[in-house]
Parts: sequence; structure tokens; C-alpha cells
Amino acid sequence: MTGPGFYTLTYPSEYSENPSDWKRDFHVFIIRLRKRWPAVCGTWKLEPQKRGAPHYCGFLWGIPELEKREIKEELSRIWYEVVGSGDGKHLKAGTQFKSADQYHRR
Repeated sequence: MTGPGFYTLTYPSEYSENPSDWKRDFHVFIIRLRKRWPAVCGTWKLEPQKRGAPHYCGFLWGIPELEKREIKEELSRIWYEVVGSGDGKHLKAGTQFKSADQYHRR
């Protein structure tokens, strides 16, 4: 199993204010990750951004080749589809993912 990667998931400018919707979105995101990478496991924390939007962050294990840009792009696509924003800016900026080594070097 590979080392951890640090991730963030943010919502677009328009989002539900219902915490049940946030939990459902995150749950669906995790289900889709497990379909793609069956060995994935991780941690999560939900916190508000300065603008008040919910924001998830944590570490993921079990995703091979963490350094590849394609991993970040795939996570972004999955989160974008789960949230259903339809906002191209959200697709580009709604997700961050770095290997733990990259995270510590920032």
C-alpha cells in the first residue's frame, strides 16, 4: 500500500445549507473512490471555509502513484460530478490532492 495523500474537497459558490446533503455527497464520493481504488482508506474532517461553505480535508491511503497529476484530476472529476455544480471553475479548483511528501514541502 502506498503512503498517504492529503486532499481537500470544497463546494462551488452555490451549495446546499443542509448538513445531510454534505454527508450524502461525501458518502457518495467515498463509494466512488472505493470503486476506483478498492484498497483506499482515509481520514476526514469537515470544517467551514471563511465564506461559510463546508470543506472536507484529510488523508487517503491505498491510491497508487500519488504523484501523478491524473490522480488529482480524477478526484476533481469525481467530486465535481457528485456535487453536480456544473461550474467549470469548481472542476478546476474544487479539489486539491498532494502526496504527503509534497504537502510537507510546501
